[in-house]
Amino acid sequence: EVAVAAAGNTTYTVPGPTHVRVNVFIEQIRVNQVLQTFTIEGLFRQMWRDPRLIFNATPTVPQSLIIVGSDMHNLWHPDFYFLYAMGNPFSEVNGRSAFVKVSMQGEVYFSQRINVHLSCPMNFAALPFDHQHCRAEFGSYGFTTDHIVVNWSDAGQLDPLEGADGWGYMGPWTVTNTVHYSVVHQYASGPFSVTGVIVSMKREDYQYLNDLVESCVMVFMSYMGFYIDKASIPGRVSLAFLAALI
Repeated sequence: EVAVAAAGNTTYTVPGPTHVRVNVFIEQIRVNQVLQTFTIEGLFRQMWRDPRLIFNATPTVPQSLIIVGSDMHNLWHPDFYFLYAMGNPFSEVNGRSAFVKVSMQGEVYFSQRINVHLSCPMNFAALPFDHQHCRAEFGSYGFTTDHIVVNWSDAGQLDPLEGADGWGYMGPWTVTNTVHYSVVHQYASGPFSVTGVIVSMKREDYQYLNDLVESCVMVFMSYMGFYIDKASIPGRVSLAFLAALI
């Protein structure tokens, strides 16, 4: 099998597909109930072995090299895209928000910032006690499983999905569970390796409960006027104004 191992007009023959390991560092998740979307901000990390990049360390050449800026375009990297994404999550990636680290064994570590907006169909039947499940999937756009197989990072390395300071500010939402998976999608052009995560969230109902309690109190106070003697006009009027002021 033939897989591209470096950019340019050259290829490198390997005995099988390139295995790419990924993990995501979550800085923030935002949920838009009106548009039924959620946004992930963080770092998208990819790791694979490129035999073409093996080199010998010397007193003047370190055991690993850091590559940033336009030099990164001289290296091959997977052509990942996010399924159901609204816009390009890598559109803001440049030399200041991405880097590549290459070891002398040809191990490549590619980290870049992402800001991806994803569609998330929601069910509000149980509002305000609802739970929502949002999915994020990504895979290679042009390489089938003959060339690229993508999986979450191996055990013992970084967690497949990790967060800084919890999950960042999520408003009325709290993440309750994450399910990671790797599957193969069959298209007309062939089988493609896809990796994804399902993020389960529940709504914090305290704000809704506060509004509900306050509404019940105001209704109760307004109806209290019917139990006051009709001759006590000041008391009835004061209670009505008090309920309106609250």
